[in-house]
Amino acid sequence: MTGKFLALLFQALGRNAFVIEIRQGQARLIAGKAPRAFVAEVTEFAAGEGVAGGIVEGRFRGGRQGVRLNFSKAISERWHQRLRNLWQLYERSGGR
Repeated sequence: MTGKFLALLFQALGRNAFVIEIRQGQARLIAGKAPRAFVAEVTEFAAGEGVAGGIVEGRFRGGRQGVRLNFSKAISERWHQRLRNLWQLYERSGGR
């Protein structure tokens, strides 16, 4: 499956804030809205940790609860919390 197909699938399921695809160590926003600086940090993370590919999906929690990150299986579970912590910095600052 291509990243574009996955993004369309995720959007069809609804409630997505954004979808970031990692391919060959480069992160790219393929659906929704996310701070450019966060996407750049995901690229930096992927390159530094040797993550060649995967998907980071931001899903609305509902109400004022913000966005929850979900990850494809290509991204090791040991890195999930690190990326969630990074996202919290952007979410709290209003996406700056």
